[in-house]
Formats: sequence, structure tokens, C-alpha cells
Amino acid sequence: MKNFWKIFFLKFKENFVLIKSDKMIGGVIKGCFWVFLVSLFVLVLKWRNLPSEVPLFYSLPWGGQQLASSVSLIFLILFCAIFVFLNFIMAVFVFRNEVFLARALVFLGLTVSLLVGITVIKIVFLLT
Repeated sequence: MKNFWKIFFLKFKENFVLIKSDKMIGGVIKGCFWVFLVSLFVLVLKWRNLPSEVPLFYSLPWGGQQLASSVSLIFLILFCAIFVFLNFIMAVFVFRNEVFLARALVFLGLTVSLLVGITVIKIVFLLT
């Protein structure tokens, strides 16, 4: 088992050096990072003005069922960050053989982070 992790990290390091040379993927990852920063900045800036419950589940019927704790917005951003990180890890491993798939994974992460960022910012400005 120890050899497995050693080989895993060695392969990851080789592929990571390779994927860093792709300027498109680097730009998309920077874009994801900026979306996270802006979302967190707006959330922290307006945190005191937020009510204890915020409307988050818009697909449910109108009323109390749509409400979630305001802490859920932080979890939403964290979930998105984990999703982007896992997509990037997968992209690192497939980049050598499938450049298009690696770029698609990273762009999917950017799309999800943009949608989550817009959702969090809209909810925060709706309530403050």
C-alpha cells in the first residue's frame, strides 16, 4: 500500500508539471479562485446584515421549505471549492492522454463556481 501512494504522488507530480504549461487551464483555475474570493468577500462583508435563514431551495414550494440557515451559504461555497479541486485533480491525471477532457473538466469547474458565486451574491444582496 505504501508503494501505491508513492507511485500515485510521483505520477501526480509529473502530470502537474505538465498541466502547468497549459495557459488555458491556468487562466481558468485563476478565474475560479477569483470567483471564490469575490463570493467569500461579499458574504463576509454582508454577514452581519443576513437573517438567520435565507432562501436557498428555490425548487421547493414557496414558504418555509425554501429556507436554510445562513451558514449554508458558506457550505455551498465550500462544496463548490471541493468540486473544482476534484475536477482539477482528475484533469491532472487525464491531461497527458486527453487534453480536451482535462480542459472540459476545468471549464466545468469554472461554470459551477460562477453559478454558485452568482447565486450566493444574489441571495446576499436580496436580503441585505
